This record gives sequence, structure tokens and C-alpha cells, in this order.
Amino acid sequence: MKKIIVTMKRLFALAIITCSQLVANATERFVVPQGGLSGPNTTGTTECTAWSLSWALNNSNAADTGDIITLLPYYYSGSGCTGKTYAEYSGYFNCGLSKGPITVRAKPGERVIINGPDCNFETEGQSHNVIQVNGSNVSFVGLEITNRCSNRVVNKASKLAEGVDGFSVYGPNNKIINCIVHDVTKSGISVWSTAPNTEIYGCLIYYNGHENSSAVGHALYLQSLNPLNPQVIKNNFVFSNFHMGIVPKALTADVVNGFIIDSNTAFNASSILGTSDNVGVPYRRHINFGIQPQTSSVVVAKNINVTNNVFYRDAVGGLSGENVWFGDVKNGVVQGDITFTNNYLISEVPQSYPPLRVNTQFQRYNFQGNILWTKVLTQNPSLVKVSSDVLAGITLPGTSGVWNNNHYFTNSPNNHFYVYDSLLNGFMGFAAWKNEFLPNNTIDQNSTFNQLPSGITSDKPADAIIVKRNKYDPNLYYVTVMNNSNAATVTIPIPSPKRNYSYSVYDVQNYLGCDNYLGNPVQSGPFNSNSIPNVPMNLTAVTPLKGYTPGLTPPADLVGPNHTSSRFNVFIVKLYPNTVNRQAVSSEILKINEDLRVIYPNPSKNSITLNLDNETSNVIELINNAGIKMIRKAVGKGQYQTRLDISKLKPGVYSVSVTDDRKQTKVYKLIKE
Repeated sequence: MKKIIVTMKRLFALAIITCSQLVANATERFVVPQGGLSGPNTTGTTECTAWSLSWALNNSNAADTGDIITLLPYYYSGSGCTGKTYAEYSGYFNCGLSKGPITVRAKPGERVIINGPDCNFETEGQSHNVIQVNGSNVSFVGLEITNRCSNRVVNKASKLAEGVDGFSVYGPNNKIINCIVHDVTKSGISVWSTAPNTEIYGCLIYYNGHENSSAVGHALYLQSLNPLNPQVIKNNFVFSNFHMGIVPKALTADVVNGFIIDSNTAFNASSILGTSDNVGVPYRRHINFGIQPQTSSVVVAKNINVTNNVFYRDAVGGLSGENVWFGDVKNGVVQGDITFTNNYLISEVPQSYPPLRVNTQFQRYNFQGNILWTKVLTQNPSLVKVSSDVLAGITLPGTSGVWNNNHYFTNSPNNHFYVYDSLLNGFMGFAAWKNEFLPNNTIDQNSTFNQLPSGITSDKPADAIIVKRNKYDPNLYYVTVMNNSNAATVTIPIPSPKRNYSYSVYDVQNYLGCDNYLGNPVQSGPFNSNSIPNVPMNLTAVTPLKGYTPGLTPPADLVGPNHTSSRFNVFIVKLYPNTVNRQAVSSEILKINEDLRVIYPNPSKNSITLNLDNETSNVIELINNAGIKMIRKAVGKGQYQTRLDISKLKPGVYSVSVTDDRKQTKVYKLIKE
């Protein structure tokens, strides 16, 4: 029996934008990879008069509130604005825009690549970033960020080889949406403590980092100081980076404070470097999610919320190591609080590493509803490895927190839980685990433990297919399949089915083609139902790793990327209107961009502000899905802005029509939360 989890939330906005006032006459401005204009007398308002990327991003006065900066993948090489020549953007770019909300996006339906020009291995202590975000209130949408580097292995034992970050975010209230960040030589995306309220949504982040005396480069390196404006990391695919996956980390005291990490799938961190137990192999941790607060005398990790994620460790390539890590903190430092609920922690490892290792004592744990599964291959791993002082001093349950209602699966005959300290290195069964921390703690009293027959590969835990609709692109679905029964094909459910659409299913591990925007889909066809049947699971092809040639690139431990087994896959499903060319499928998103410039905020819970043409009078009508007019308001000539109270409306999708005195009507989408 399969467990189907589908996120039904329908959000049609291209970007949820924060600002105090929008400008009614916001402008679309264009950027080209070569030969772009710059200077205060340029406008960038046509493709023929497009800006350079450096001017568009680094000049704070270039774009105004509500503007859309569209990056073209081509420039005009002929006379009279004719003759397109395709090229990549090359360089390191600083974004100082601050008159937001401003959207910086790829032209819909086109592949726009921003490529860091070198490896940056030579300069100690000097980091480069493909895009460094110093400004605020900017949404980066649909960009591909990478790094032109022909060698991912360096020998800099005497000094630090820095490498290149993809995005490095220093300013507040920025968003990175539906971007692909791959093959940069340091971390894919770094968010610093000066950048509260950063959102990273719908991104593919993989193959980032390099090998030195240790593995360098996480997928997401995260800091936060502000729990009231936390960093939001949601619905991303993170895999096969050189070091760790999602890493809330601190270099100074009190900067791991305020995170919402929700609905991500992170798997096989550091897998391209093989097993960390090989002699002479550079140090790395195969950790998909790891909290690393500073080892100091203050409470530095708190307000961390990790919910509805999938963390997966595959046996492909001899991969080993913990899957999820709460640590490292030494010297008895007690942290703040962590909520870790409804996550999958699945490890198929050849050696004795658990899905979860806990090295950090928090004042409050909320550890509930999680599924932990380990499958024995050569040794007997535990499900949880925990320092004995982590839970011993905490009163559970009660106001201090709870560790309960979890589900454990293992085919290991023993060694289910492992508690250690300076005096004890003890394996134990489930019954002993529940009583280990009494009288102060009662843990896992209502949890379940499933001892599976040795060698079993089927039916427990139940297969699960998790489908999440992209809130910024309503025709995009992110799919994670846990195929524990090892079925040859699966059926993917798609919520809110659409008529007269076609679909394509793409393998995330082989997503980018060499010459086209996408690799070949694993399946395509007309979409006539509420599901897609017969999606194959036995896939092996992967996107190549830049700077690596199998059999030629030293050292031997750089094994290159391997595809996960048929028991685990991740897909992106795209729906296409049958009447629309697939390269222009984002026309609906173009329309949504216009909606955002007229209606703010969108989605909204209590009220909306509309920006109007003040040269005419206007009649505004808000209509529900049944065609019933819920609100009608007349706005006189000369009034360019008005407010509607929607607090009493039921949540859902509404149409907002604006009719001027020339009887011209425009209709916009509104999401009532």
C-alpha cells in the first residue's frame, strides 16, 4: 500500500513581495549577456536597448519599485535589431538594488546561464560570488547559476582555497525562486546573519564545492539572527554537493536563531567523493541536514523548525555517515529549542551509521511524527546515536518539549539505539531506550518500533509519493518517491487536474541537457486524468559533473555522481497548455507578474491594495469561483490607489476585475489565505 502525500495549496503569485507601496506604472526592463547599455540616460525598456547585467544589478537607481528585470539569453548581432546570438553571462555580479520589490528573472521559457569565470582557488581569504546580494526586496527567479571551472580537485594544504559561491546573500528580504545552482566551487547558496527574511524556494542545488585537504562546499550555508524574520528554506531539491546539504551554522555566537526548513528533499550529500572511511580520503561529512552551532559558552541554536522534509542516504557508491546531525557542541553547552516533526530519515548504508545522531543538548526538543528507517547491508547500524547527557537533564514531556509519536523501522537484529558518553558506549533495544533517561525523561512512549526480518527490502515502511505544487508556478510539481517495495513503475498523483494539458516528467538527477534547457523527459503525454501512471523507477543517467572526467580526474576517491537506486527518485512534472508552445509556456506567469503590480499583497489574509490608472474612474469587483460578486467598489478619477477589506472572505481563489470609464476590463487573480 502506497502512502500518497499531496500539497494542494494553490498560489498563483510569481513572487510574494513585501513593500509599503507599489508603483502603478512599473516597467519591464531587459538585460543582454553582451553589448548591453549602461548609464543614467538608458532605460533598458526594449530588447534593442537592453542593459548590461552589471549596470542593471549594481546601480541602485536603475530599476524602480515593482520593476521586472528580464535577462535575455541572447543579444542582437545584426543591424536593425536583427540576428540573435546566444551567449552566457560571465562574471561576478553585485546586486545593490534596494527600491524593491524588484524581480530579476530569466526570460520565461528560456535558459539563462550566469557563469562565474574561474575557479578562484588561488586567493586565500578572498571569496568570489557569482551573484552577491547586498540590496533588499529583490526576487531572483528562474536563473541558472554555475561556475566555469575545469578542475574540482586542488592541493592547497598550506592555505585555504576559497572557491566561488553561487548566491551569497547579505541584504534583507530577498528571495531566490525556482533557480538552478550547480557546479560552483564553494557553497551553492550562502545566507548571512545580515539577511533576515530570506526565502529560498523551489531551487535545484547540486554538485557544488571542491575537494582540497577536506571537502569544501555545502548546498545551503545558513545563518540567522532574527526569529521574527526567519530564513525560509522550502520545497527545494538538494543533492550530491561536495560536503553537507542544508546547514544552519554559526561562526560567531548567537547566529543560529530563526529558521523554517520545510518540505525539502535532501539526499546523498558528499556522494561524489565516495566513502569518508577510505584511507587518505579528505575529511567530509555525508550529512543531508546538520545543525552546527558555535562551540561557545552561550546559547546559540534556537527557534529552528524542521518539518515535512525527506532526508535520504543511499548505498550507491559505498556511501556512509550520519543522515541528520544535531551537533557539534562541546563543553556542556545547552542550546535553545528545535522543532523536528513529520520528517523522513532513511538510510541505506554499508556501515554502522544511524539516520540520526544527536550531539547537542537543547532546552526544548519537539521531536514527533518522524519516520526513521535503516537498512542493514554489511553491519548492524543503530537508528539513533545520542550522547547520554543530551536528554538526561531535560524534563519531557511538559513545557520543555516532547520526544514521542515517532516510527522506527530496521532489519538490524540488534543495536537499535546507541547511547554514549565518556563512561558508556551502549547499544540497546527499543524497550531499554524508552526507559534510558528516566526519571527526568519519558521518550517515545507512544512511538512504534518495527523489527523487520533480516534482509527485507519490501513493504515497510510503506511506499510514499510526496507531491508538492510549486507556489510560484502553478504548472510545476515537485515529486519525491520512496519506493521501498522496489516497484518497476509508480503512479504520480497530480492535484487540481487541468483539461487540455500535456505533461512531461523529468528526472531531477538528469535534469539539464547539454544543448537544450532540459534533458529528455522520462515520460510525456496528454494529461487527461488526476494522475500520471507508469513512471519508470530504474533510472541510471545523471547530469555530468563539471571539471571531472571519469577515469582521468585524480584522486581515485572522486567517484563522480551516481544515480540513486530504484527505491528512491525525485521528479519534476511540468504541465503545458496544449494550445501554447512549450517554449512560451510561462505566459501565465507573465500575466501573474502583472497581477502583482496591481494587487498587493497577493496572497493576502486581511486586506489588499490596488494600484490603478488614475486618469480614469474605475469599478472594482471581486468575484468568487462560483461567479458571485462578493465586493463592488467605485473609485473616482485621480485616485491611483485603493484598499479592499477581504478579512471576512473564505480562503480560496478569487477574480478581481477592474473596469475603467472606457468600459475596458482587466481581470486579475487573488489568493485569499
